[in-house]
Amino acid sequence: MTASALNLEVAAAARRVIVIGAGLSGLRTAMLLQKIGFEVRVVEGRNRVGGRVFTLDHLSGHPEAGSNVIGPNYGRILDVANSLKLAIEESPRPFASGYIINGEKISRESWPASLQNPFPSDLKKITPDRIVATLLKKNPLQGTSDWRKPVNKDLDVSAIDVFRASGLSNEALKLIDSNNSYGNSLSETSVLALYRVSRSYERAMSMKKKVFEVENGNMRLPERMASSLLDPPILGEQVISVNRSDGFTRVKTYSGKEILGDAVVFALPTSALQKIHIEPQLPSDQAQAFEQLSYHKILQIHLLAQELFWKSPQDYAGYWTNGPLGRIFTRPIPDSEKANITIWINGDSCDQFVSQSREQAISNILSIYYKQVPEARGKVTFGEYIDWITNPFNEGAWAIWGPGDIGRYADLLYRPSGRYFFAGEHTAYSNAGMEGAMESADRVVIEVLRALS
Repeated sequence: MTASALNLEVAAAARRVIVIGAGLSGLRTAMLLQKIGFEVRVVEGRNRVGGRVFTLDHLSGHPEAGSNVIGPNYGRILDVANSLKLAIEESPRPFASGYIINGEKISRESWPASLQNPFPSDLKKITPDRIVATLLKKNPLQGTSDWRKPVNKDLDVSAIDVFRASGLSNEALKLIDSNNSYGNSLSETSVLALYRVSRSYERAMSMKKKVFEVENGNMRLPERMASSLLDPPILGEQVISVNRSDGFTRVKTYSGKEILGDAVVFALPTSALQKIHIEPQLPSDQAQAFEQLSYHKILQIHLLAQELFWKSPQDYAGYWTNGPLGRIFTRPIPDSEKANITIWINGDSCDQFVSQSREQAISNILSIYYKQVPEARGKVTFGEYIDWITNPFNEGAWAIWGPGDIGRYADLLYRPSGRYFFAGEHTAYSNAGMEGAMESADRVVIEVLRALS
């Protein structure tokens, strides 16, 4: 770089914000800052944008490996999609599901009298997939942001202890624990976090609208957001260090690229953030918060049903199971007689497969699937295996909160440190998921404006 070019780079850096991470939070941050007048450079370690929004475009039906649906309460998502002229459509209604409990197929209607039903008499009619919502029905949170209020700190305790105190047996607790989506085990899940999720679902359901998706896949949203930027995201460049000195911030990547800026927004999961050497160092309590936050374990196998093979009364298209396969979702592919099937394994149930090679894991999961759903043999084809756990860019799906984590860490995760700012769904106050990622961008942009104005 010549001296004149270097001078131009330094001059531009005074109005440049570097955003690390090209997921929804990073891209929305970049879009808003660009609209205000900042120069923005987005750096992304993956070779694609979207982060945990990931449409499997190479498979029929464009199934989603992450960020499956857009809730009716996802106002920011819907607004950005509309402003970018993306078509939003109602998601196809999934096929009906049954239950496989201890290897036995059970219908929703037969569940109350089933010998596999471990719930007390007053809860016998509640199916396993709805029991947690029932247990949390007397929700003390009035709004979706109340989980962060100090008055509710006493709820930041283990969910399994709370459920056990309500009179559930060990068998019932084990059944609930087999498909907990908001902690890798019930003992490691804060019941306050579950109340938060429950209130959010109630808010969405109160709108009495169906869920949505972007036409041809939700990945179209981050792709269109990225294309709206004056400077395209720099892809395939993992950041190795961030250093603030001489009045400028230097972001360096493994390939040797260096980007100068006036501030940095870290819009990536804490598991990825910890791999970046940051100078000056973050305050010790904040660094500890980043180290302690956990992410939900998710494994998926995507299959294509070549025909709708669930024809006998005892067979279903999908299942909620208490076995190693977790849940089996099946959704129709519009204008066809085919369907996408997703085997969705979550929490500690993933551990046995993560320790195996990719080939072994796929083979073992499919073997269990065909044993439990023999009518599928010869009627489905393998599509893709998704391992969010060992993925180096996130090491899990979404942030989860263990007992006490909310009180200890939630307010530290988004706190600015000098010219360093933090976004991502784990920093959101009112919303979770995709909408939480977008919400966090709104906050961080205000913080950047305050610091640089």
